[in-house]
Amino acid sequence: MVTYKKNITSKLYFAFIFLMSYCAQVIHPEGGPKDGNPPELISSSIESGTTNFKGKEIKLTFDKKVKISNLNNINISPSVESKNDLGFEVYIKGKTLTLEFTSPLKDNTTYTINFGNAITDTTEFNVAKNIVISFSTGDTIDEMKLSGTIYDYFSKQLIKNAVVSLYRIHDENNFSLSQKPNYTVFSDENGQYSFTNIKKGFYKIIAHQNNDHSLTLDTKNNKYGFFPESINLNKKTEKKYDIAILNSDPTPLNIIKADSKNQDYQISFNKEIRFFEINLDSKIAEACLSLDKKEILILSKLEVFDPYLEKDLEIFVIDSFGNEATKKTKIALNSFRGPSINSDFKILTDNKKQISKAGFFKIHSTKPINVAKIDLTKFSLSINKKEIPILKENISIKNKNQIIIKYDFSQFIDSKLDNISKLIIDEDAITDTSGEKNKKIGKAFLVDKKNLGSISGSVNDSSKNYKIQLINDLGEIVDEVSKNEIENNSYVFNNVLPGKYKVRVLLYDKNDKVWFSGNINFFSPPDRLIELNKEIEIIEAWQSRENNIYFVA
Repeated sequence: MVTYKKNITSKLYFAFIFLMSYCAQVIHPEGGPKDGNPPELISSSIESGTTNFKGKEIKLTFDKKVKISNLNNINISPSVESKNDLGFEVYIKGKTLTLEFTSPLKDNTTYTINFGNAITDTTEFNVAKNIVISFSTGDTIDEMKLSGTIYDYFSKQLIKNAVVSLYRIHDENNFSLSQKPNYTVFSDENGQYSFTNIKKGFYKIIAHQNNDHSLTLDTKNNKYGFFPESINLNKKTEKKYDIAILNSDPTPLNIIKADSKNQDYQISFNKEIRFFEINLDSKIAEACLSLDKKEILILSKLEVFDPYLEKDLEIFVIDSFGNEATKKTKIALNSFRGPSINSDFKILTDNKKQISKAGFFKIHSTKPINVAKIDLTKFSLSINKKEIPILKENISIKNKNQIIIKYDFSQFIDSKLDNISKLIIDEDAITDTSGEKNKKIGKAFLVDKKNLGSISGSVNDSSKNYKIQLINDLGEIVDEVSKNEIENNSYVFNNVLPGKYKVRVLLYDKNDKVWFSGNINFFSPPDRLIELNKEIEIIEAWQSRENNIYFVA
């Protein structure tokens, strides 16, 4: 007889079982037929729907020998888990599985045991399907039902093996994510989940991706989703709730530290910042974001000696998930010109070794750039050793500390060569506002020979801000444009490589600065995402027009 149990000393036990099962793996004789049939349940010691259950075990008998592939795949709702173990153990002898409760069951409670994909045969590991048993320790069995589908918010891909949890609430204002769910199930291969035999009442429902095989909700690292309103289960009619999951870290945005760097200041946050406003006199200092977007750099403009100038700052910030916060801190600026925040200049490549025929280069500076002192004669752009002039109209500044260089190599491509492009920025070509200059930097790229296409269309007029994104067949953002960057609500994505694409609109419902991905602490839903209802295929030199998207503003 094989025993399956999980407690605080079980790690060595499972390592031993894994090793033994690997060493004793069954090898079929050559030419022998494989058994593709899953184990079939022949009998059960209790029928599903049993009431007044007082036993301590349940026996299931199958038509062939079985084993447990993963004890964690057996789900009992409500949970019978105790501090040290799962609240049950499983014993297998041949074709019979015995589940024994090691924790006492509650009175007048309906329990559902879902074996998921835990039971397999011992030879081909075929999974026994739909082994679910419900019973009650009281006179009646709960009858409420709830079902739906779990899918990815952006890709719409159905999510299998997602953890879906129901939390019974008596007072919505006192609900806490730290409380244990009353019922938990997993979504199947088609992303569908189903709760049966649920007690009447009000519930919160939350789903999360089960990447680490944990039932615990990890809002920092796992995709998750929720229904924003409480669900009232009071009728036998089955209710359906589809839930979209996405990454959305609700951790409050906080200042970690504020450090003086002689005449400058560096304010560090615990999360990435997408937007900030600060009550700072531009005559004495200016501010910009660091490259990792987790720091606000405050750069003094004071030129003459002055005792420390103390300043109470109020900073309005929005993180990369759209969560807002207003933070206060105190800084002290002076005119001492000693070592401060280091100036650094980098060519940003997004780790790309190959670039398209036309597009943009980005050069990032730690500090704001002095636009008047950009020396284009010290910029060198070439392809196949041919110099390409960089004109003033090809240069723009973004966020004070990024230079954007627009390029187009189309007429210089040689089909017989590898087409190597080089961007060299000589020493002293760029000066930041503190007067520091760059050292020589450069990058080389392989240029894709494919002829490029374009995708264009329009969106209906909206009082809300929005962002239009071009998505490739890998789900990656290829290009994007904001409302304030287009005219008459018409967009165009140029320099598009051949391939399949989708176009979507992110509507800024909560604020007009950053798309809000929702906040589970307040059960605030994400901003809307509107997707063009067709896939666009671009072949070389192809133009796809009239890709119009309409939505309710």
